[in-house]
Amino acid sequence: MKWTIALLFAATAFGGECVKVKAAFDIGSGTTKMKVAKVDTCLQKIEKILLEANEPVAYKEKLQNNKDNKLDAAILDEGLKALLKLKKKAQQYAPELYAAAATSAFRTAANGSEAAQKLSEESGIKIYVISQKKEALLGFAAAAAKAQKGLTDILVWDIGGGSMQMTSYIGNNKFDIYEGKIASASFKKFVIEAVQNKDPNKVDSPNPISKEDSNAAIKEASKMAETKVPKSIKDKIKSKADVIGIGGVHYYSVRGQTGVEKSYNSKSLEETISKKIGKSNKEIGGDYASTDVSNLLLVKGYMDGLGIKEVHAFKINLADGMLIGEQLLSK
Repeated sequence: MKWTIALLFAATAFGGECVKVKAAFDIGSGTTKMKVAKVDTCLQKIEKILLEANEPVAYKEKLQNNKDNKLDAAILDEGLKALLKLKKKAQQYAPELYAAAATSAFRTAANGSEAAQKLSEESGIKIYVISQKKEALLGFAAAAAKAQKGLTDILVWDIGGGSMQMTSYIGNNKFDIYEGKIASASFKKFVIEAVQNKDPNKVDSPNPISKEDSNAAIKEASKMAETKVPKSIKDKIKSKADVIGIGGVHYYSVRGQTGVEKSYNSKSLEETISKKIGKSNKEIGGDYASTDVSNLLLVKGYMDGLGIKEVHAFKINLADGMLIGEQLLSK
């Protein structure tokens, strides 16, 4: 049965035209994403994506290296420039609303709320610092609206720069949610520090990664999955639910590196990892070279530890969830 987001959030439109143009921003821990879309606010359905763009901003990495656990002036200036650059691109479509969700880096920073308020005032974009649970629900809503399966037949796996969520629907508006703390930036740091025995304050990339270190990192990620992910999520995977991967790690990093069109499995990951071993950032290329290989190792480890056979990568991030479920943010 095709499910719509209205069944979950039960949004109501009060007069006026249902279709609005909205600009939604996902201020992630490593990348700021934006989507501009025509949205049916009565049905809470995305009618058409008009524009999508993103800018790299390494909030989490800078936060991890700040002894005061604060987002400093330099990274906030970089973040503001990214928001204004994206907003300028959106203005050609005259959005009626500009709204953003800030995630892990802002949740954990000592000055996260103040930093978000400063960015909001200077960019003219309403910014919500959301809980990990809300992040999970928004991601699930966006993925479920696009999936060709029933709500109870999917597991949504979101990996960002600073957090990981696995979300499944169990009925009666109740969810099982795994709120993980290991993600792209934090796992890269783990590989540098715990696997390679280097100082992450002096070394900003684990590349080139040796075969031995690659195997060790996968093994450690597998242990994390086995010990941290709750039994209810493991049971959902065993029930042969479709595992839907959302966020930049799944879609751009892992799917992009494996070269698959939609879905990847352990074999395609193994083949890709073997090609990336021993390569420098320059040889890997791109803005995210320092995390691309460790992303592969993280995902492979979790798939091994949880028995995930295949991941269906959706081109979805938190901005999609905000476009259709922004009312959840203020609750």
